[in-house]
Amino acid sequence: MNYFVIGDVHGCYYTFHNLLNKHWNKVNEMIIQLGDLIDRGKNSPQMVGFAMKLSKHFPNQVIFLKGNHEYEITEHFFISPITIG
Repeated sequence: MNYFVIGDVHGCYYTFHNLLNKHWNKVNEMIIQLGDLIDRGKNSPQMVGFAMKLSKHFPNQVIFLKGNHEYEITEHFFISPITIG
């Protein structure tokens, strides 16, 4: 098995999708995405949905690591206390 390693995507759904369509060999390669899937680009929600879809359809061939942007958003929404007033 070979590895197809991808760095920061930052919500660039169409670029990521095209990259996989053109260069990912589904039979012989495992995707390892090194985090920072979201933020900055316009299409972070689509990126998350696409990552979930890939993980579901290719569970043994796709790994998404949590980057600092994913850490920060989960920290903000799920862990940090809400202060009112």
